[in-house]
Amino acid sequence: MTTLTLDPAPADPGGSDQPVRRPAAPPAVLARALAAGALAAALFPGSRLGAGTVAVAVAIALATPSGRRWRTPSGVVFAAVATGLVAVAALRDADWLVALCLTAALATWSLLLSGGATFPATLFGAVAVPLHLPSAVPWLLRPLAGLGSSERRSSLLPAIRGSALALVLVAVFGGLFVTADAAFRDLVARVLPDLDALSSARLVVLVAAASFVGAAALVAGATALSRAVPPYAGRVLRRVEWVLPLLVLGLLFAAFVTVQLTVLFGGRDHVLSTAGLTYAEYARQGFGQLVAAAVLTLGVVAVAVRLTPRSDRVAQALLAVLCLLTLVVLASASRRLGLYEQEFGFTRLRLSVDGAIGWLAVVLLLVLAAGVRPRADWLPRAVVLSAAGGLLLFAAGDPDARIAERNVERFAATGELDLGYLAGLSADAVPALQRLPEPERSCVFRAIGTPPPDGWTAVNLARVQAREAFAKRPPGGCPLSLRPDPYR
Repeated sequence: MTTLTLDPAPADPGGSDQPVRRPAAPPAVLARALAAGALAAALFPGSRLGAGTVAVAVAIALATPSGRRWRTPSGVVFAAVATGLVAVAALRDADWLVALCLTAALATWSLLLSGGATFPATLFGAVAVPLHLPSAVPWLLRPLAGLGSSERRSSLLPAIRGSALALVLVAVFGGLFVTADAAFRDLVARVLPDLDALSSARLVVLVAAASFVGAAALVAGATALSRAVPPYAGRVLRRVEWVLPLLVLGLLFAAFVTVQLTVLFGGRDHVLSTAGLTYAEYARQGFGQLVAAAVLTLGVVAVAVRLTPRSDRVAQALLAVLCLLTLVVLASASRRLGLYEQEFGFTRLRLSVDGAIGWLAVVLLLVLAAGVRPRADWLPRAVVLSAAGGLLLFAAGDPDARIAERNVERFAATGELDLGYLAGLSADAVPALQRLPEPERSCVFRAIGTPPPDGWTAVNLARVQAREAFAKRPPGGCPLSLRPDPYR
């Protein structure tokens, strides 16, 4: 395969000031891009996200020229996680969750194609494919500019003639079969969308999907980004310059955790016995500790490893203590939020914060596993993979369904229920909401509404299950108010 370059105009290695022109896209890449674009144009416009979304994403990935990075153990893991994140579109109905998963899948796939081992290279690699979208179309169309040459005509004209002949044959014989048999006509009508409708939208989707293939091919064909970690060239501090601040900071952390044990793990009794302290304040206080302790500790570790000797065991021990004490604070924040959820139920925000706490704990453990040396070449990609894998596990847990289940259980125990909030959930929550008594169940079901039938391109497991639940027990009347509780 022709070697590609990420730089739009790389410097001439021979010393010339004239930029080296990027090689034109191979005809095979253009053909793959157009095929993936045509599939996306046929499936996407006028259809909800579902099985068609997964099919288009897989087609775009398969259309990208494969490289060595796909065939490494880490490449297989990245590809599997990206595929799982895309598959969420066919399993879950919650728009917010599907949007997060598709975005994370794109970032994971982009990083897989780009390579990179340092944190800057990893951050760039996660957005490398979107950044190359503007240059993808001109690069893909450049081979068409050379159709006038005899060599280009001899290589492309046979494929063009064959494609045109195939279209003519399909149009003639397909038209005969469609008019000859009603069952076949109905099958074609179900399989093929109405190509006369949404023609402008289909053209936009075709160009967008083809651009993704082109951008991915540019990134995949480029040299891996910064796989070697450059050595630090700045001044390394003397021991007294870094031991003293790290030791004092570690003692401060230890004193805080020791003194605040009652606050950290006091639980419900502490909240109720402290004047003016509500569950909301307790949870917010814990989350503030999470942000201040975890993020700042990671920042301290990142700076300290730049300014301390790489092999100094004292520095590694002090930084490890900071990470361990931060894990205690994360446990505190998780405990506080758990008490809040026990009292007021689950929401999307609360579950998302739970997931963020867990991911930050994983990052701290990864830093500890790297010997608190963020320059370990595997750490940046492991951090990104932990975020993508964590989101995949979060989606597999079906957050909207968990929210519904927890709030139904809370209603059975306390008689309190925020109907307005439950009415805003997606079809994912419908099976769990079947357990609500009447009229609460009918009120929530009426607000959610029966999901309309989906064509095969929009098949979605959650909507299928929701339609079955509505058909089994249709909602009745609703005499209750569905306004959300602002104090939750």
